[in-house]
Amino acid sequence: MSQPEDVDVPLAKDDEANLRPAWWRGVATVATLVVFVLLNFLAWQWLHSPIGQEILTATRDYGAVALFLVMLLANATIIVQIPWPAIAIPLAEHSPNLPLLLTMGALGSVLGESVAFAFGRLGRGIINDTSFYRWVQRQLSHPLRSALLLFFLSAVPNPLFDVAGLTAGAAGLPYWLFFLTVFAGRVVRLWATITFVDFARG
Repeated sequence: MSQPEDVDVPLAKDDEANLRPAWWRGVATVATLVVFVLLNFLAWQWLHSPIGQEILTATRDYGAVALFLVMLLANATIIVQIPWPAIAIPLAEHSPNLPLLLTMGALGSVLGESVAFAFGRLGRGIINDTSFYRWVQRQLSHPLRSALLLFFLSAVPNPLFDVAGLTAGAAGLPYWLFFLTVFAGRVVRLWATITFVDFARG
């Protein structure tokens, strides 16, 4: 009786990622951060140029809509880096209604993050089984802890919120809870970013 031949099974994308060296994720994170900082620097310089200031002044009544779109795109995708801080601050400087600007920016942000929530709800297998994922999953099993965790992660700038959004969707967390806590966190983050930069500039 002939022995079956060995067959090479192609690796899934997640398996290929796990075979990369341990330093690979760190290098990728640093590279992403450098690109994000560079884009913010360029956007800041352009928006504070004479042409940028003229555009901001002429469109000041539409700043809330502009920030809504910027935050929607910035949070709906991780492929394209959107320098939202460098855009949000000049818009706030020219805005005739700062509370409306913050509300619209936070609304665009939470709707963008809802993409990760929807992917988590539709396909649990796309989430890598990491220690952070398992920790987030445990916290999301309790309503109060899940609300506090999502609020904290959304209020503090960090690259890990996509994991929390995916996990929240996969764990079956009610969307209204996700929406309200992330919305509140993003209002705080926008306000804190604008206030900190304004204070630092004197």
